[in-house]
Amino acid sequence: MNRRSVILTGATTLALPRLLCADAPVTVVLVHGAWVGNWYWQSVEARLNARGIASRAPDLPATDAAIGVNTLADRLAQTIEAVGSAVVMVAHSAAVRIATAAWDRARSSVRSVVMIEGPLPLAPPPEVIPADTRTLEYLIVKAPGIVDAGLWPAPAALRARYGDRVRPQSLASLTSEVILKNGPLPPEPTRYAVSMTDSPLAGLARKAQGVPGWGHVTLSGTHDVAGSAPDALTDLIAAVADGASQR
Repeated sequence: MNRRSVILTGATTLALPRLLCADAPVTVVLVHGAWVGNWYWQSVEARLNARGIASRAPDLPATDAAIGVNTLADRLAQTIEAVGSAVVMVAHSAAVRIATAAWDRARSSVRSVVMIEGPLPLAPPPEVIPADTRTLEYLIVKAPGIVDAGLWPAPAALRARYGDRVRPQSLASLTSEVILKNGPLPPEPTRYAVSMTDSPLAGLARKAQGVPGWGHVTLSGTHDVAGSAPDALTDLIAAVADGASQR
């Protein structure tokens, strides 16, 4: 027998499938995007912990030009597999690329994924997310020094907002293609793509609309989701975690 758990987030109603069975422990793994660190999730972690939801936020620095998606994905997969319980993986922005590769490696542990305004794994394998050649071409013209160094300094807006906590990010971790090593990602559980109302990157998540296996959610706020919408994001994560615990 099935029942459904429904949450309201902004203008979006999201129905999550649930099964009537004993709750299983779930841990939320929060994956930060480019130029920041695991400190980015402090406000969301505090809210999750206040609700009794376990969370982990691994730090994934990529301040060496040689560090690419595969290296970071391996580290993230190790964190996921070490959790010891079912995982809801939440990835923000550029971390979506890394999280997709980690999901491939640790798929037996991942129960649900929430991907916020990043390059979604919508295409069939083996080439799930192609290399971001448009960004590379732009940098070759506008900032060839970044391409030569293989490191992208944090944008001025991030430096102004977060000060010396931001750090450069390797181009390889931002632009290289993601190849699934273990075949197609499992059709279950449903993936959730999140758009923010006041973000120029909202279209990345909207690509999931109408795609089988994906749910799309819109939250009020900017691309800086942990800073602009920690409560709404926590509500969403808690609902997804609740659904994952019932499977």
